[in-house]
Amino acid sequence: MHSTRVVKCQQTTGGLGQEIVLTVEGLTALLQRSRQQQLPIIPYLDGLPLPDVTVHPLDQNTVKFLLRRTEASRQNWQTIYRKRDSGFFTRKVSISIGLKDDIPVPTLVRDFKLIVLQKGWFFFSLALILGLLAGIGLLATRTELLRDAGPKPPDGRRTYSLARTQMAFWFFLVISSYLLIWLATGDLGSITDSILALIGISAGTAVGAAVVDGTKTTTTVQQRRELQAEKEVLENALTAMKTQIAAASTPEQAVKLQEEVAQKEIRLKKVEQQLQAIPTVRKGRASQGFLNDLLSDAQGISFHRFQMFAWTVVLGVIFVAEVYNNLQMPDFSGTLLGLMGISSGTYFGFKFPEQ
Repeated sequence: MHSTRVVKCQQTTGGLGQEIVLTVEGLTALLQRSRQQQLPIIPYLDGLPLPDVTVHPLDQNTVKFLLRRTEASRQNWQTIYRKRDSGFFTRKVSISIGLKDDIPVPTLVRDFKLIVLQKGWFFFSLALILGLLAGIGLLATRTELLRDAGPKPPDGRRTYSLARTQMAFWFFLVISSYLLIWLATGDLGSITDSILALIGISAGTAVGAAVVDGTKTTTTVQQRRELQAEKEVLENALTAMKTQIAAASTPEQAVKLQEEVAQKEIRLKKVEQQLQAIPTVRKGRASQGFLNDLLSDAQGISFHRFQMFAWTVVLGVIFVAEVYNNLQMPDFSGTLLGLMGISSGTYFGFKFPEQ
């Protein structure tokens, strides 16, 4: 059908950012069609167009173009990345050229090795990712990084926090994926709006849980301070009034002071009862193990915690699969984000009566 065809590629392998040089038979005819139809000549990988990449003729039978990924070709690159016929680091593709919005010319270049990931950079980034994971794990076990706020229990360490663990989980996935995608594609804008929303949900849940826990402790301490101060004032007043009764100059004055003493003794007794009802220190729960802490509250394993944990795992699996298959972060729908928000909101609501 075409008198033009690609017969050779000067490179056998190449990746994004590299220049590709092709030998083309009948290039003159294709250039003439391009001028007549006023359409640019673009490259095709596996028959998929790269519409924003321009092919430049070098002579009568040679052309070159820069292999790059743009927003217009994002979907086509994803299709190429999904191929698993030649290993993890490369993809075998055919290379051709043709007019934009047309079909590519026939090609003999069918086994070009497209480098998806540079091995050196991949293992470097993998070392960074594993180092980050080890660092988070070390801090989680040796510090209070992922543990609940509040007083330390007398018989162990504080429990692991579900909200803080979720926030750390998304932080690790997003920063690791961002690094991997940048090294593979050079894309600095891979974080989608839905990922920002997801990070916001996890961060908001962690902040809300910390506020609730802090409010419980602050309220208890403040109540005790106020009652203790009132008790001291009453005791001092009673001591002074009893001295005044002993030194009263008239019986009427002594009777009046005794009535005031009786009222203050009634109030003092009530204050002491209120103080006894407030614990001196709100004791925190001791850790019972990582997974048990995440799924349990003071009454045992709770469904609202399990629900939040399960949705986090499900979205995490989808996230990793999308990055692995397409080298891009997923664009979660509003429905999925809503489910995550509902589960986080339910967890947050149950935090108020939890302890």
